[in-house]
Amino acid sequence: MKKILSFICVGLLFVSCATTKNNQADTSGYTLEGQLGEDAPEELYLSYQADGQRQVDTSRVTDGQFLFTGHVNNPTQAYLLKGGRQALATIYLENADMTFQKDGDEYKVTGSKTQQEYEQLQEATADISDKRSKLIGEYREAAQNENKEKMDSIREQVQALSEQETEITNDFIKTHPSSYVSLYNVQQMVMRDYDQSVKAMYDNLDEDLKDSGPGRQIEDRIAILSKTEIGKIAPDFTQKDVNGNAVSLSDFRGQYVLLDFWAAWCGPCRAENPNVVEAYHEYNDDGFTVLGVSLDRDREDWLDAIEEDNLEWTQVSDLNFWQNEAAQQYGIRAIPANFLINPEGEIIAKDLRGDALNEKLEEIFSSGS
Repeated sequence: MKKILSFICVGLLFVSCATTKNNQADTSGYTLEGQLGEDAPEELYLSYQADGQRQVDTSRVTDGQFLFTGHVNNPTQAYLLKGGRQALATIYLENADMTFQKDGDEYKVTGSKTQQEYEQLQEATADISDKRSKLIGEYREAAQNENKEKMDSIREQVQALSEQETEITNDFIKTHPSSYVSLYNVQQMVMRDYDQSVKAMYDNLDEDLKDSGPGRQIEDRIAILSKTEIGKIAPDFTQKDVNGNAVSLSDFRGQYVLLDFWAAWCGPCRAENPNVVEAYHEYNDDGFTVLGVSLDRDREDWLDAIEEDNLEWTQVSDLNFWQNEAAQQYGIRAIPANFLINPEGEIIAKDLRGDALNEKLEEIFSSGS
């Protein structure tokens, strides 16, 4: 039995795949029927990815009963939603007869082999999830009381739990190379924190999964991110600065440069800017500078933010929003994001924010590197 989910970000990538050996596509399609309690809404929604587009199906609820029918190419992660799109359950659709049973705050889905694999992984990490939820509650209380020592301690405990959860998930992927649950988790990893261990996870998947739609998407993203790993020469690019002059990343060879992806509309970016300003003033005379790449699309907003935040370094943009060419080249999916590059053009650190940026620069310049 699974606890009902209280929220969902439907913008996350879902898995919709081509035929595999263990989960053959079935032209007969799927049925998903279920029974809800007395608090059942008038309508339910089923959200999933199909042919690269998010699909939202609707079912009327009569006497607590609902029914969805359709067809998926292969096991596809979906979300059962109600009301204002609040999530009731995560369901792996596959072309079979599936049932949803709700019991209090829990639910059970039967009829889907992939769902069983998903629940196996969820059960393996359930204790960790419960502990983390409790710690988050304690963290909020500590924050209200301004108990920094306890807050730091809780952060360390949450980090340790996350590492345990990652280890369990990695073990599942290794032992279930033909599971779409493994494919989905690798997809989430490559979108979040890519490194060589993630590539190893992908390489371990069955060839049929790697040849699926999401499998090819993962391969394409790995190809991009592998070019911006620590130790690699930062890919060069050229964009225009605020005066319309062409500026290339390679123009900054001989200096330590923070390649900073940001935007005027990005709240976390604007909150981080004072830290970058402080670092720039502290180490600019020692050979450190910043190259800002804006993902703005409104020129005036971009220029106003530069002035308001006192960003004195070189700023470039093609004003193409998320389609910014340099951002695409570096595989940027979230901002703020940055890359610290040494005088030889080699990437030596990523996503240094707050104290981490100043600590890294102090390490570099205090040692005379």
